[in-house]
Amino acid sequence: MDRSAVVQPSRERVQLPRVLFVEDERELGELLERLLEEEGFAVDLAADGHAALHLGLTRQYELLLIDRGLPAIEGLDLLGRLRSRGVTARALVLTARGSVGDRVAGARGRPAGHPGEAARQDLHP
Repeated sequence: MDRSAVVQPSRERVQLPRVLFVEDERELGELLERLLEEEGFAVDLAADGHAALHLGLTRQYELLLIDRGLPAIEGLDLLGRLRSRGVTARALVLTARGSVGDRVAGARGRPAGHPGEAARQDLHP
């Protein structure tokens, strides 16, 4: 057998797309973390806004998945703080809130009635 024709497995470490997932409901967070990992993502799960802020400022992410109703730092406030410090990863803000005002505020990247102007989040397809 011609050994030059045998394909050797790559010894290079494949870098998976990294996601910061912020969810305070433990069971839901762990379930979605496993699903994302099965789909080929490297996931860091944070249970509150403080932990997420630390991770978001110390690691690089391709995607931020942020629940709005978080303890310590509310989800949109967290996103605004990350944006103000130069974090440009794409973001999806998750919410169980149903009012039109809440959904519009989420799309704008700041809470309804927020007096300051948070950095606008860009959502790309």
